[in-house]
Amino acid sequence: MAKLAELGIPTYVTCEPLLDFDLPELTSLVKMCHPLQVNIGRNSRRDVPLPEPEAEKVKALIKVVGTFTKVEVKKNANYWLK
Repeated sequence: MAKLAELGIPTYVTCEPLLDFDLPELTSLVKMCHPLQVNIGRNSRRDVPLPEPEAEKVKALIKVVGTFTKVEVKKNANYWLK
């Protein structure tokens, strides 16, 4: 992804379903991609349980990633923003 961005090819990152994560590590990986936008979504398959992050962690991710690119939170992820 970093090479694509360096070649001038627009990149986007989608974190859906967003699983539990390490904030510094995920932020570093996303930043490395030089995305024009990051999309964040929640597990839409409620019958398939996945390890989701706590709301405060997601808010921190949105804040940090928002310092270097646009962040789009899908409607199904608004749960974390309440």
